[in-house]
Amino acid sequence: MKGRTWLHWAYAGSSLALALVFAGCSSSAGARNTPVASSRTTGASVPSNPAPTHTPTPTPNPSVTPTPSVLERYLSSKTPVPTTPTPTTNLTATQARQLVFLQVRKCAAEVASTGKTIELALSSFYSPEEERWYIEATNKDGTITFGKYKVSDITGAVTPADMTAAQILQTGVTCTDSAARLTKDPVPPQILISSLPTDTPTPSPTSTPTPVPVIGSKDDAQLGVWLAVYGCYSVFPELASFTAYSNGPGQWTVEGKSATAQYGLWQVDGLTGKITPLDQLAKQAADKCGLATTAAFPPAMTGEQAELRVWEAVYDCFDPKPKRTSFKAYVDNPQRWLVEGRDNTVAPPALYGLWKVEVTNATIAPWDNLARTTANMTACYRTP
Repeated sequence: MKGRTWLHWAYAGSSLALALVFAGCSSSAGARNTPVASSRTTGASVPSNPAPTHTPTPTPNPSVTPTPSVLERYLSSKTPVPTTPTPTTNLTATQARQLVFLQVRKCAAEVASTGKTIELALSSFYSPEEERWYIEATNKDGTITFGKYKVSDITGAVTPADMTAAQILQTGVTCTDSAARLTKDPVPPQILISSLPTDTPTPSPTSTPTPVPVIGSKDDAQLGVWLAVYGCYSVFPELASFTAYSNGPGQWTVEGKSATAQYGLWQVDGLTGKITPLDQLAKQAADKCGLATTAAFPPAMTGEQAELRVWEAVYDCFDPKPKRTSFKAYVDNPQRWLVEGRDNTVAPPALYGLWKVEVTNATIAPWDNLARTTANMTACYRTP
């Protein structure tokens, strides 16, 4: 009778089965305890030896293993579901959704402008095998889909995962609310792609690329001249013997001079890297090494450029050679500089004349008698 009752409640449900098991355990325990209690009261198990004078130690009741409940047996029969470790990603789900949001927000705003209430909802799923996030963008009410997107976990690039996303990611598209809703599933917005003009478009002006200087610094100019003329002299000059002076944007004037030797005056075109001689000694070296012998001069837009022009012109006409710092420019008018040559570091002061330098073409003309005398010395005087 008890066995049939057990099966009946076991099928009845786990909660009722628990109550029945509890009752069954109580009944069984009472049956096992009855013989022990009976032996103590009837004496049926008294041994043949005389009873000891002391009180016998009661025999402990055998331990009873509880019968497992139906619920416990049901749970123990289930195979544990292994937990999947959370993959390590470069982009978080929030970051991936933000990247997609930046792509669809324009389309969503355009749909909202038609009167449709738009509240974007972005769901995400990560694929460890592909190392990318899958993001689906829909309206929160489930009526509009803005497409499914793939976001690379390596580069963050957003690419379409369906046709709607591919259309939205195109440039020049306009979105509007979809009028037809024939299903309960989200429908994409109407996407209008701008048509190309039929007439021939006016070509945009081609911008001229900014030239990159070959020689862009004072040190480069010094190094360039030193390398070009290194084998042009009877002695090999040291790099420290060359000093460069800025001669306008991309232009340099380099003097070669040491305590024991002269290496001439040179012009460096920073844009082309061309090196040309400016004085007789430099011309002789250029002829020996096959270097170009014609120099082009930019306008004298600054006082420093005007000073360089006069220094270059009279460089070979004095002994010792004048220093670059011996020439000082003054503004005569907006189109002309006056340059004085004077070295007050020696006694008496060394004079190199007063000169006019035109701004636009760097033309040099003498102003005083010393300058005119020097300009007539055709063997040494060199005009730009």
